[in-house]
Amino acid sequence: MAVLICFVVYKLFSFKDFLKGLVLYDDKKIYYGQNSSLLSQKQLTLIKHLESKNYISSTELNKIISSKVFVKSHFTALRTSFIEEINTIYKSVTNTPTNFIEEIKDPLDKRYKVYKITKQVAEKKSFFSFLFKP
Repeated sequence: MAVLICFVVYKLFSFKDFLKGLVLYDDKKIYYGQNSSLLSQKQLTLIKHLESKNYISSTELNKIISSKVFVKSHFTALRTSFIEEINTIYKSVTNTPTNFIEEIKDPLDKRYKVYKITKQVAEKKSFFSFLFKP
């Protein structure tokens, strides 16, 4: 019994340390420390994609933003405002001046832009799922 209690206490402190440095999200909100903010479905879709791949091309981002076909300049304006909105939410939650998503030139083809995250992000887990993971 004592070994089980020690194991649970150890995992509890490990879980707290795990949560401390990460930006977390679930189906509705983004979290950092004690702060949180609501996100739209499109914003969550982008964050989930960035969590798995760390970057997204402008063409893929266009598909997330809208299923309609627009001219290139209109999509550029939509992408810019979409990324600015997510960065504003991130800055308000974390109280930092740095951006969450930044725009860079594609390393493979300099004519295109990709968007990458600047901070590690993870889906929010319950303590019990963290407790029983290997």
